[in-house]
Amino acid sequence: MVVSEPEPPILDAVSTCVAFIYRMLNSLGRVSPRATVSLAAEGITVSAESSRACQAHAFLDKSFFSSYVFNPPQHTQPTQSTLSSAADDLITFSIQLEALIECFQIFGSEVSDLVTSKQRFGGTRNTSAVAESFEERQQFVSLSSVCKLRYNRENDPFLLMLDEGASTTTCEFTTATERDEIADIILSTDALHLNAIMKPGPLIDAFRELDTPGSEPRFHVSARKSPPEIELTCVGDLGSFSWKATRAERKDSSAIETLVIADETDSVQYSYSYSMFQRVREAVKLASMISLRIDQDGIMSVQAMCDIGDGRKGFIDFRFLPIEENVA
Repeated sequence: MVVSEPEPPILDAVSTCVAFIYRMLNSLGRVSPRATVSLAAEGITVSAESSRACQAHAFLDKSFFSSYVFNPPQHTQPTQSTLSSAADDLITFSIQLEALIECFQIFGSEVSDLVTSKQRFGGTRNTSAVAESFEERQQFVSLSSVCKLRYNRENDPFLLMLDEGASTTTCEFTTATERDEIADIILSTDALHLNAIMKPGPLIDAFRELDTPGSEPRFHVSARKSPPEIELTCVGDLGSFSWKATRAERKDSSAIETLVIADETDSVQYSYSYSMFQRVREAVKLASMISLRIDQDGIMSVQAMCDIGDGRKGFIDFRFLPIEENVA
């Protein structure tokens, strides 16, 4: 009798970047308690959506993992789609993101150490402390924790294993492959009206200044060529608050490193829901640089580039649909 060997798991990954993965997932948790997970040979993408007006996508590159093995299931009957596109190797399912984050918080001692260091060194308005690289912040973090991610077969639970010395905690999360598809909010990169690269520190201060009580506050993004500046305004029932940043000649003294406005206009202005926009706040805190782009239809992308050391970078991309009364 021939005994067939068991199939290897679809995903088997190991990482010591526990705190970084936790914070990336936590920034998506501000958008929705559920998320869509996509597994591929290049890495893991986690996506969340709120009211079809706000989306967030975090990409965990395989370089985040000391070991990353992806084995997509083989199709017994090849189809036209499997022969024509590598996208068929993409494995996608939905998961309870809120529960995943909670397990990191409870069982990941590395995360607890990071929170302590953040309270000690990042609790003031000193934006330089916030903007430093993740590698520098992590010097106060225990590196003993190891995170393992495993997905054995389609429709199986998604496994998170946290190693802490002699003990290992395994958490299982129910997956669902039949779900409502997240229709991507597409940014027209070849038709941008605004393209800005900013340091995260001043933007963190802007959130503090823009927070205003009131029902359904509106958020306006304005930019002009002369003088080169960006203005963020929040308008609520109890008044309005504004934050402005100007591009200086010296990049090291400027909150804005790059500001490009479409040739056909001298200024742009678009409006969004502030309750949606402020969900990007945790991603901004994690970033070393921020890219803010708005296309001709008012679709806005706020992308946080995060340094984790050794030349490795992570990206969290938020997309927002505009609301009415926009003026280009």
